[in-house]
Amino acid sequence: MNYDSYIKGYLSLADDVALNALNFQDLYKNKDLAWIKLNMKDKLCDAQCGEFQPPPNLTCNGVKIASKWPHYARYKTRLVNILKDIQHRKKDPLFKQCAERIFHYSKGRNTTFVYAVSDVYYIPRKTAKAYRTIAQLFRDQNIWLEITIPTLLFCLHDFKDIQQIPGKDYWYGGVRKWLLPKLKKMQKDKTHYFHPAKLSLILNAKDPKEKKDAVEFFCSYAKTIYV
Repeated sequence: MNYDSYIKGYLSLADDVALNALNFQDLYKNKDLAWIKLNMKDKLCDAQCGEFQPPPNLTCNGVKIASKWPHYARYKTRLVNILKDIQHRKKDPLFKQCAERIFHYSKGRNTTFVYAVSDVYYIPRKTAKAYRTIAQLFRDQNIWLEITIPTLLFCLHDFKDIQQIPGKDYWYGGVRKWLLPKLKKMQKDKTHYFHPAKLSLILNAKDPKEKKDAVEFFCSYAKTIYV
């Protein structure tokens, strides 16, 4: 049996994302929209500018710089080559669309890309084939996913056609601990995810209360999904 007709799109999750799956119905009102965690329009960057500089609202060659991100330097040369390759393939309508979007948003330059956290994203079926085609360039150059994914979405969709997924990220330090209260808050607030929820909290917790909290979180979270 061919199940292809039943597939509406492709949802990708990192392994440390706690997902409130029931709330995703709210996002699915328009099956042709893409989804990602952050507002990508605020994350436009220029590949020629070297490492990102700290905010607020700095620009490089007329393009807003998102944030300081120390890993960018290792991808700079390869990323510039990919963006040039896209320009050289403009006889193909798909690459032409991508090139024109880059040119438009970079105010006449051809080196714009997008950096955004990509632990959760969704590709609608109508652009999945195009996504695979352009993704091959990024895969061959081994570009980091948090450049690859948002830049691909940027190439394939207008910003108005990319939904931001409501959720909560807990980045550093102690805020990554005490997961159980965060799960209860996620369910109460009807957010769609929180991140990160790492099993390593069970293995590495020095405080027995923290370890107990992490164990109860994963047991409770499993029940919300499977029961």
